Amino acid sequence: GGEPPPFFIQSKNDGGMMSKALQQGIAFHKQGRLEEAERHYIEALNEFFDNQEALYLLGTVYFQQGRSGIAAQLFLRSLQLNPKHFESLNNLGNCYKNVNKEAEARSHFERALHVKGKSNQEYADIWNNLSTLYINAGNPKEGVRYAKKALELKPDHADANWNYALLMLEQGQYAEGFDKYEWGFKTKNRLFRSYGNDVPVWDGSKEKIVVVWGEQGIGDEILFASMIPDLIRDSKQVIFECHPRLVNLFKHSFPGLAIYGTRKDTYINWVHNHSNMEAKIAIGDLGRYYRRQVADFPKHEGYLKPNPDRATHYKKKLAKLGNKLKIGISWTGGYVKTRKDFRSIPLEMWEPILRQDADFISLQYTPEAYNSIADIEDRLDVKIHHWPSAVQNTDYAEAAALVSELDLIITVNTSIHHLAGALEKECWTLTPKGKAWRYWSPDTDNSTIPWYPACRQYQQENSGDWAKVLSNVTKDLEARLCV
Repeated sequence: GGEPPPFFIQSKNDGGMMSKALQQGIAFHKQGRLEEAERHYIEALNEFFDNQEALYLLGTVYFQQGRSGIAAQLFLRSLQLNPKHFESLNNLGNCYKNVNKEAEARSHFERALHVKGKSNQEYADIWNNLSTLYINAGNPKEGVRYAKKALELKPDHADANWNYALLMLEQGQYAEGFDKYEWGFKTKNRLFRSYGNDVPVWDGSKEKIVVVWGEQGIGDEILFASMIPDLIRDSKQVIFECHPRLVNLFKHSFPGLAIYGTRKDTYINWVHNHSNMEAKIAIGDLGRYYRRQVADFPKHEGYLKPNPDRATHYKKKLAKLGNKLKIGISWTGGYVKTRKDFRSIPLEMWEPILRQDADFISLQYTPEAYNSIADIEDRLDVKIHHWPSAVQNTDYAEAAALVSELDLIITVNTSIHHLAGALEKECWTLTPKGKAWRYWSPDTDNSTIPWYPACRQYQQENSGDWAKVLSNVTKDLEARLCV
């Protein structure tokens, strides 16, 4: 959240008259036609190099296109001409936030707060942007403080409410977090689904015919699917619209349920087969009804089930390797926006683990996995088995079948963690200090996770320090292999 639309203001640099090129650029910009706006803003700058509004607005175009580096340079030049230009300060902070440079982002947001004469909405945007810097950063209480300041100025600020929800969940305050989780629809962090205008959002009423749709990443959908049994128990019938990669896995796990892998499709035709549906709900919103406190989490024995034929296939494949412990590993997770840099551990750092007397099987699904493994095998003289047909398959049921036959999974924060936990496989999860709310633990050592009883978490004590985490995992693995 926290990316306000561009502000359109009259130029004072050219005698108080706005140039025709700038006027045209603004008109295109308001229509969302960024390329045409860019062309006219450049024309305005060619006419007058120090047109501060053109610099700012061109920077805003690049910012909206995800070109943070060049956008930042334009905002910096805009601020040289007008050091108190509120909008440039705000968007410059957002540029730094987009590339995870929190200190620089915070500095510019705080400078914006000192600019006088802006509206409550504009100041609320800044307080909200500051709160965003504390999500998944290991200090959620500080983020809550900023989100509350935004909400004091504008109680219906969508991004601030969404950030508040995430920050509450990050502290294990599930009731408060899930009660505000629906704000994610207004911020476009969550996608709403329509199944006909007369299908209301489910309010928790029992004995209804309910359609539930999956959302966000595969890992999120697997996590939230732990509440599908609760919904089945309370409903006359459940229809599940899920990610296409998960449809077969869910069909094996929830037999008899109507399951459709269409949640990414704009047009769906199966609705005609369920004209009697009475309510709909996003899978994440089930938490409001079923996971309001830690005591609400069941000690499940695995709510996902693999395809038994494919599981047998991998059981035989693994048996051919010999009698050693079979350990699945995954070392890279996420992308830039979800802090891939914080969550991933370079494979060469895994050397103490890889030298243990066990068979290691790659569960890494990223395209560069094969080359990374080949490099490590060559340099360290270790062996990692990598079967792309299992882990890079568009059908996630294949990965589930492999994981179900392993003895132990060691993984960073990625979908494999959720898959192992949902299958109730022993899983050791390596977690950064600044972690997402899904990894909150009620323990002082952060070792257990309410969603997955079979998961043991190893969390950093100091941000960026994976060495100690890997040392602890190595010691525990040595002990595990001696049993």
